[in-house]
Amino acid sequence: MQNFSRSSTLLGPALVIILITGCGAAPRQDSANATNSLTEQNRQVDYLNRKLIEVFGPLPAIASTPFLGLAVLTGTALLVDEPVFANSSLRLVRQIRQNSLILQAKQHANWWLFGTFASLAGLTWLVNSGKIRGTFGKFVRIAEDVAVGLLYLMIGADTLMPSAPHVAASDLHSGIVLAGMVPVWESSTAILILAALISLVTMMFTRLALDVLIWLSPVPFIDLIFETCKVMFSLAFLAIYFFLSPLVAAILGLLLLVPCFMLLPWAIRLLSFGYRIVLCPILAQLSPQFIPQLIEPALARAAGGGEVTLACFAWVLNARSFKKREAVALFRTSGHRTVRPRHAKRRTRALCNVDEEVLLGRAIAWIELRIVDKKGQLLDRYALPLPMMKDFDKLLVLLGASDAGDFGVMNTLRTMVKLPENVSSL
Repeated sequence: MQNFSRSSTLLGPALVIILITGCGAAPRQDSANATNSLTEQNRQVDYLNRKLIEVFGPLPAIASTPFLGLAVLTGTALLVDEPVFANSSLRLVRQIRQNSLILQAKQHANWWLFGTFASLAGLTWLVNSGKIRGTFGKFVRIAEDVAVGLLYLMIGADTLMPSAPHVAASDLHSGIVLAGMVPVWESSTAILILAALISLVTMMFTRLALDVLIWLSPVPFIDLIFETCKVMFSLAFLAIYFFLSPLVAAILGLLLLVPCFMLLPWAIRLLSFGYRIVLCPILAQLSPQFIPQLIEPALARAAGGGEVTLACFAWVLNARSFKKREAVALFRTSGHRTVRPRHAKRRTRALCNVDEEVLLGRAIAWIELRIVDKKGQLLDRYALPLPMMKDFDKLLVLLGASDAGDFGVMNTLRTMVKLPENVSSL
């Protein structure tokens, strides 16, 4: 995970450089080329750079509220063709009409499509604005990200292609020169499309991790506030893109992209935690392949010898020398209890020291493993998936743990359920 963190930190600035330089891979001419050819090349570079800025500018809004972003782009493409705007001499209206992304979106836009995107935007806002319906809302959000991400990248790729339909034939070279340029243009365009893809996926991953973190937070109405803030952010960003300048929006997008890359390892750990702890128990009701085992075959093979009686996954809630929500493996081999990161063996250590106690209890969304010292001070906390409750008694023996009953919210709920019984017995 540390190597991935360093790689993502380096990848972010690299993509920023690619997006800033735009068409840095533009074709080079031989010394025998005429000055007119160099001038034409510069015109082509400027043209592709402008298209890159127009495609990259709305990315933060698309990543924040995908359906809303597409609804605004579709609605704008339709409005600029209305008679009141089509013949307008206002500079702002002309700039929007000449926007490469709007020109490309206009080929597929209609009012039914706009209504569909707007309705889906309202639906996703509604189902993600509460704790209970937010459980279903996260599935809707993932489907939204995938669908809109693919649609936007298709539109963006068509916009960045040098053979865009709005390029006048007189602006291109003769057939011989163009034939020599096309492979290089395709190469540079592919690099830019890849950079846009990685940027959009990174922003969506980071935003989805924030969605899950807000959903897990017990603070009332925070989901509603967060979803509303995202809508306001997207509308404000698109207003900057259309009414101020696509270049300003692209620069702001680059500034947002760098921290997104820095947060990407954290986002992946959190989403992995949510998938294994929240989603897999639901999927386990549909298929047994999602049910965790006391001895996972892949972990047992990596145990390093000895009799393996426990080899299962757990996730860090808060533990010494581990990152929060990091995936770890719990082992019991030849009587020794150890814990190690899923992808690194160098930090393998004993589950607890001699003077520490192991507790196993039930939380609201997982089985919780705790390590405490003699004074009862909490040292480590790990989460195991709820489907392992069927093996709870075996886990107590294999981990050498004591049954601690219920933890946290689960203990509170249990008390609330028992309270009427106590009252009725008085």
